Amino acid sequence: MSSAKTQARRRLRREESSLQLTDEQVNELKEAFEFFNKSGNGSISKDDLKTVLQELSLPHGVSDVQDMMNECDTSKTGAITFPMFLSMMSSRMMQVDSEENLSGAFKVFDPELTGFIEPGKLREQLTSLGEPLTTAEWNEFSAECMKDDKIDYMMFVNALFSKKL
Repeated sequence: MSSAKTQARRRLRREESSLQLTDEQVNELKEAFEFFNKSGNGSISKDDLKTVLQELSLPHGVSDVQDMMNECDTSKTGAITFPMFLSMMSSRMMQVDSEENLSGAFKVFDPELTGFIEPGKLREQLTSLGEPLTTAEWNEFSAECMKDDKIDYMMFVNALFSKKL
């Protein structure tokens, strides 16, 4: 297959995958992209990409980041624009298993794997990143997840999947 056909096919797959995202997901990705686009030049670097992936609780190892850079930065400028980022992230997000992703995110707050985390740590993140929860939303959510004054992982999962925050 010719290089032009391969590139056109890759673009089509990217465009199709970005169509599967909700407006809320697109907005979350846009916020993450803009947050890390410190220079305001409309692009993010490899280091910025790694940080974005960490914030979104997506795989962010050296090889993951390099693969993404290779996929997006075909002109080898060392930067990714938002359309490139959106296309790439939408396909990556569709591939990530929700339970594995959620478990990984919880482990960030529970490195000893006790199944519990301090509510203050989680509250700080959920009320300040992405589409932040209001105080009332946090209070309702945490009431469903608390056990012995800590956030219980299983209760956390049930609360997340039982309703839209």
